[in-house]
Formats: sequence, structure tokens, C-alpha cells
Amino acid sequence: MLDSARRGDVDGWLNLFAGDARETLAAEVREKTRELAAAELKAAEADLKSFVTTGHQRLGEAAVEMVLERIYPRHTDRHRVRLERTADGWRIVETEPIERSAPEIPYGTPVVPDGE
Repeated sequence: MLDSARRGDVDGWLNLFAGDARETLAAEVREKTRELAAAELKAAEADLKSFVTTGHQRLGEAAVEMVLERIYPRHTDRHRVRLERTADGWRIVETEPIERSAPEIPYGTPVVPDGE
């Protein structure tokens, strides 16, 4: 997902989704030029420093939910995603709205003991 976004590969990024989630995102892409969609994908991931997945829950043999956190210098985006196994592999089929938070200490801030 991140690689497709960083490259601005709109089709590759869309192919990571299935069902209603893909249809919604494809409609958003159709409302703009491919070049603009690619630039927006690249810009959204340009400052990404790290990511982590937590809270994995298997929902049977062909579905899983997890929390995806993307860490940027001044904020963290967190949301729950649901993936399902399709004939083409695992695809994102649902995403909850993003919760954005700002850390007390921004990413990359040197942390040293008092007096040093």
C-alpha cells in the first residue's frame, strides 16, 4: 500500500482495495485527473516516518481486522481496517474514519536526561 502511494501508482493502490471501499475510492479518483490523484498519493505519504499494525482479530478463515497507525513528524493517523481474502489475495474492504492525534513530543525530537 505504502509503496504504491509513494510511487503515485493509482491503479496499483486501487487494486489493494475490494468491494464498496474500492468503488468509493475509484469514484474519487474519477473526479480528478490521474496526475492529480498520483500527486495526492505521493504527498500523503511523503512525510511518513513509520507505521504499525496492532489489534489483529481473525474473523474466520478469510477476514481480519486490525488497527493501522501511520506516524508522521507532527501527528499520528490511526484507523481500523478490515481485509478479506479474495481470489487475487488479501484486499482492504473497509476502513473506519481516521483518528488524528498529535504527540506530546514530536517524532524525531532528541530525548535526553535532565541536565545533559
